[in-house]
Amino acid sequence: MKTLHLINSQSLLPIIAYLKLQKLDVKSLLYQSGLPVELASKDCKVKAVANYQYWQFISMCQQQLNRPDFGYRLVKEIKLATMKPIFDQVCDKSLSLYDGLNMLVRLMSHISTHASYGLSQQKNGIWLYGSSVEIEEEVLPPLEQISIANMIGFVRYYLGDNWQPSAITLQHKDETNETCKYFPNSLVTDVQTKTGIFIGKVHLGKINYKFTLENLIGNSEIDIDFSDKLYQLLSHYAGLGFPTIDKLSELVGLSLRQIQRRLVKENTSYRDILNKVKFDTACQELTQTNKRIIDISQLLDYTDASHFGRAFRKISGMSPKQYRAIH
Repeated sequence: MKTLHLINSQSLLPIIAYLKLQKLDVKSLLYQSGLPVELASKDCKVKAVANYQYWQFISMCQQQLNRPDFGYRLVKEIKLATMKPIFDQVCDKSLSLYDGLNMLVRLMSHISTHASYGLSQQKNGIWLYGSSVEIEEEVLPPLEQISIANMIGFVRYYLGDNWQPSAITLQHKDETNETCKYFPNSLVTDVQTKTGIFIGKVHLGKINYKFTLENLIGNSEIDIDFSDKLYQLLSHYAGLGFPTIDKLSELVGLSLRQIQRRLVKENTSYRDILNKVKFDTACQELTQTNKRIIDISQLLDYTDASHFGRAFRKISGMSPKQYRAIH
């Protein structure tokens, strides 16, 4: 027996509103795809529908409009309305794009009956890909377009409306090159095993200036430790000068006492987190760059290379030079 995957019917409402403007017989299309006709009414009480019925509905709409770019046009016209509540929640509570991507994957796994997104770390960046159940080939093109447009829309929350991914992969054969037309600066490869976009490493640390820890502390479906958030925040200050805990208090809008109390609750301290950030950053610099030891020590706010060496040896049991040699 196949597992029945569900989708929140609320995500269909902006699509139906758009289709009505296109003068389509929405009720007929709903009926033919097996969806409740009452979805077309304002007082609809249907909570969820089967994914395969949603796919069939989207495919039939594309055929009726005879638009090979239907998926991209749909997301553009409804302005990501089906995903906006989810995107807003993540963006309010993420420190950076990388942080937001991980939170998005985690949140979607909680609110969907199957994992909607996944991440694949690469040396020069990261793939954000759709992770879904198998989709029939004839309904795949518009659904992939919707998925790609939504993923790019999420990243644009952080990088601006003109950003385009370095690369895009599609499962279907894009015979009319619709993806290239919408994203001319991206390397598009079709007939692949996954639907995804590639985000360069240079963008992942982009700080979300809308973030405040006050947003994070409130109730949320995303379960994240306070200390993890501080770790990610401090990671952005390598080379810029790490803030003192007093300065951190000003930055995040919390009192010194509030910060210390939450850290004690998680059995850690500001110094412990800062030392971990410095050590992890040092390991990354030693193994992934050719920077001199003295340059790395300056990057991490140590007074000199000797001070850096002592701190590094205290945690790793070896000098930075020895660590680099064996990694």
